[in-house]
Amino acid sequence: DSKVFNLAKKELGSNTKHDLIVNICDTIAFCKYGLIDVPSQIADLISRFDIDLCEMDEKIFISNVIKILGQDKLDTSTIDFNDMCYFPYVYNLFMGKFQFVYLDERQDLNKSQLVMAKKICDQDGGRIIAVGDENQSLYSWRLADSSIIDEIKHNPKTKILPLPISYRCPKNIIDLAKNWVPDICCPDTAIDGEIKDISLNELYKMVKPGCFVLSRTNAPLIKVCMSFIRLGIRANIRGRDVGKQLNYLLKKSKKKQIPAFLKWLEDWKDKEIKKLIAKNINTDNVIDRYECLVNLCDECKKLEEVSSKIDELFNDTDENNIVILSTVHRSKGLERKDVFLLRWTFRVWFNQMDLMDKPNESANIAYVAITRCQERLFIVHKNLA
Repeated sequence: DSKVFNLAKKELGSNTKHDLIVNICDTIAFCKYGLIDVPSQIADLISRFDIDLCEMDEKIFISNVIKILGQDKLDTSTIDFNDMCYFPYVYNLFMGKFQFVYLDERQDLNKSQLVMAKKICDQDGGRIIAVGDENQSLYSWRLADSSIIDEIKHNPKTKILPLPISYRCPKNIIDLAKNWVPDICCPDTAIDGEIKDISLNELYKMVKPGCFVLSRTNAPLIKVCMSFIRLGIRANIRGRDVGKQLNYLLKKSKKKQIPAFLKWLEDWKDKEIKKLIAKNINTDNVIDRYECLVNLCDECKKLEEVSSKIDELFNDTDENNIVILSTVHRSKGLERKDVFLLRWTFRVWFNQMDLMDKPNESANIAYVAITRCQERLFIVHKNLA
């Protein structure tokens, strides 16, 4: 796990800031995902994923990424997780030839994974069987790559087979989902299920351990989770790495008091948004982190309390005995009998039919959210009377 970190520490020196080493390692991971080693493409990665250069000049940062990535390639005696997908491409490794190669969740796979799958499929009669759903594509921010699948789909020998039946969702959920995915259906034996609009106050009375409370972003979950805890309801937010990002900003500010930190945070947000807009990159991640920290500071008196609260709220633990709050991204692939959706956090909803002609990630998020439900779906409205 520490292969690239150790290489970076050796290259940059033991006195280099820990955060800088981590951010270089993250950039190298993205390079491996996308089979990238060109400076201009690495610069695009830095902008796209809002990678903090820790005051290092961008050209020097990129130069270090390329140098350490090269050292990683040369060190074949130690293999990390990303090398397992990356090295077959770098060294043109023979990994066998197979008649059948199965891909699951293929809409979420990155380029290194898809190149590997294509490589091991026997060109003489071999077949790739890829199961996926474009309407559940949420991971463009993880370098999910569709170009190779599109290439396969347009091959004249390719057969496309529909897989429209949902065995998870009740009939009422399927009827709602049909607004965006017209061919989805469920077996006749499926239960009717229930969809109900409720207020935020009703959420606090109705929620039970083991259910999902879902939002498009993390920030709204913090206030709701804190309200649960004050009411004596055990609750947690999924995502340790989210907590890590928030704590990183606390450390980066070097502030001791909450007012000084909030002023620094406001300046940080404005600079980051301006930089991302100039490069036509989505600013959601910056705004979400900003709003998360503002909400956390509102509940605390000292900055140390903010850090402790982050560790407490974003602590992935036993999910059967507590209420699980989660972004839709982190709930993907999971299911619960009862699902509560914070309606005001979603950009689009199922009555906005114009989106059927323009599928996008916002529509996919709402579709994935409702289809986590096995029995009852509650649409929570902030201002419902």
